[in-house]
Formats: sequence, structure tokens, C-alpha cells
Amino acid sequence: MKKLMKNEKGLTLIELLAVIVILAIIAAIAIPMIGNLIQKSEEDGVKADAIRILEAAQLYQLENPNESSATFAVSGLSEYLQLTDDKLAGATVNFSSSELEIDTGNISAGKIKLNFTGATIMEINDDESGSGEDSGTPGVRTIGD
Repeated sequence: MKKLMKNEKGLTLIELLAVIVILAIIAAIAIPMIGNLIQKSEEDGVKADAIRILEAAQLYQLENPNESSATFAVSGLSEYLQLTDDKLAGATVNFSSSELEIDTGNISAGKIKLNFTGATIMEINDDESGSGEDSGTPGVRTIGD
């Protein structure tokens, strides 16, 4: 009988608990990191769409040099831009001879909302840290003026 007991292989209860504790620690670290990664990708997607709108406005401005300044809705850029997401469909683009700016309401980007107020491509790119300006409204970050 003792010979049979020596050949038995398996995990003791303590070993099994140790493995479960290690997996719980790894999950406690990984889950928030994945959540932050998803949030950042949502924000980056909205910023990329805003930059695409401003680049389409640059093309419009190059092809229409007689218009020194204008303000128009994004729908006026349909010849230069095809939006796959309607989040920024209500945005307006302001341009003068020197600078292009985009204005939006609060655009949902994951758990927060982004508000572009007179934002240029440079200002949108400079917001890589995700700092933006505190708009005074919880969960809303303003990019631009």
C-alpha cells in the first residue's frame, strides 16, 4: 500500500491555492492596463478623425484659393473625406489664410468626452499625453483654445 502512495502524482491543496493567488495577482495588474489601452485607443481614434477632417479642409482650401476664409460643416467636405463614424459629422471647420481649426461639441471617446474648440492639427498632436485642458465638466477634456 505504501508503494502505491509514493507513486501518486498531483497537486496538494496548498500548491493549488498558490497558483490561484498568482493568477489573481496577474489579473489584478493586467485588467486595468488593458482598460487604459482601450481608452487610449478610443481617444486616439477620435483625434485621428479630427486630423483627417482638417487635412480634407486643407485640400479644399488648396483647390479653392479664392476663398480666403470660411466656416462650414464637415458635410461640405464630402468630396474630400468619407467619414466611417458619425461622431464628428456635426463638427465645423474654420479656416483663414493662416490656420485651420475644428470645433465640435462633446464627442464620446470611451469613458470620457473630447471637445475640440479651435483645435489645430498641431494642438491635437500635442495632446498625445492625454492631458488636454480640464473643461470644468467631469469626464470632458477640451483640446484647442
